Amino acid sequence: MEISNLLTLIVLSGIVGVGVVWLFPFRRSNPAFWFLIFQWIIAAGTIWLLDLSRPSDFAYALMLILAGSSFLGGAIVAVGALGLRGVYDRFWLRPIEVDPKITRVLIVLLVAISVLVTIAYYRAVGYNLFVDIVFGRNIADIVSARLGAYAGDQYYAPGYVNQFKNVLLPLGLAVMGAWASRARSWPNVKFWAVLLLGVPFVLYAVLGAGQRGFLVYAIAAFFFGLTAIVRIRLAKIAIVLAMVLGLFGVMSYSLGRIHEFTLGSFLLEFFSRIFQQEQESGLAGFRYVYELDVVWFAEWWKGLQGLSPWHRGSDLDSQIFALIHGSTRGTATIATVGSVFHNGGVVGIIGVYAALGWGYIALYRRFLSGRRTVLRCFAYGALFFYLAFFVAGAPVALVNKGVITLAIVLVIRRLRIVKPVTSRPRGANFRQVGQLSMPATT
Repeated sequence: MEISNLLTLIVLSGIVGVGVVWLFPFRRSNPAFWFLIFQWIIAAGTIWLLDLSRPSDFAYALMLILAGSSFLGGAIVAVGALGLRGVYDRFWLRPIEVDPKITRVLIVLLVAISVLVTIAYYRAVGYNLFVDIVFGRNIADIVSARLGAYAGDQYYAPGYVNQFKNVLLPLGLAVMGAWASRARSWPNVKFWAVLLLGVPFVLYAVLGAGQRGFLVYAIAAFFFGLTAIVRIRLAKIAIVLAMVLGLFGVMSYSLGRIHEFTLGSFLLEFFSRIFQQEQESGLAGFRYVYELDVVWFAEWWKGLQGLSPWHRGSDLDSQIFALIHGSTRGTATIATVGSVFHNGGVVGIIGVYAALGWGYIALYRRFLSGRRTVLRCFAYGALFFYLAFFVAGAPVALVNKGVITLAIVLVIRRLRIVKPVTSRPRGANFRQVGQLSMPATT
């Protein structure tokens, strides 16, 4: 690493270090705290690759520093202005509550729908790569099979299906397992049913298209929610990480991403995915958009339009992939810093990241102001993970990963059925029997 790169990394690490120290007392499931860490991982791997003699790379380094500084500034102001300390301490003293019956019924219904959608999706695709790998079936062209499941000539609405199989299904089963774990009966049939039937089906759903990243996302979202309910020992986290690494390695080997079935290859691929692959595409993307005019958020709008099956959306990721690999048969995601710069310039970097810092703390405070119900903790936990991991892509990436879906779940959990009224005291206001009501706090 050149001395200029090292100095850049030191400056950025200093900014992130200040933020981590400042937010450390409020770290539990806090999206702002973890965003700084994830952003540092992306930035550190990127700075290693920069050629600071190139104007584009020098500008990228400045934008990374400016983004981190703006985010930290917005978060620090929000912590003081919104009075986070008092509400943070009070929240963790509250007892864990089981959600009302109507909420439990709705979640079971969502899980059932997600199961049906997942089965129907893989029947339409015609195969499930996870099942094929487990049973040792021969796959002639594993790359084409993987791409065909979600980006082939036949359209199977993968973006919509992902909301069920990658978001609602893991969330719902985690919540159902937590509800069942609180039962005092022995043996706890419901808990073991969720564990022994639910976990294999989640693997079937999440890994069936060969997308390893969604497995990591689902597990990370689960831990963000679980830490809002209980404190988790590092030893238990290490055990789960070892299992995830093993499964990640097996899938990588089976999908042709690595060619040696060894622990060293597994570790190299895993850490390469974290510290190199995303950074390489992010750097290539920034070099590409640096030569273009600022589009003033038109590309973001095209990306959001792409949520409709009748609109192609933005092709920026495909263009970046073509620059790297010489083919449009795939996508390479630009880093969020590069996306913001392309859409809003330097002003956009300052404004967007300062707003994110404030917004993350404001949303976290809203969470701390409510009740500690099981569903609320898991839904907010998953939401906080995806927001914290917003380091690559445009805002449409958040929608694709399930942020809007999780927000809808948080609205659904507020539904209540008012019990029948047997008397009507003078001056009292009662709703009609069966009318739905929604408490003020989400």
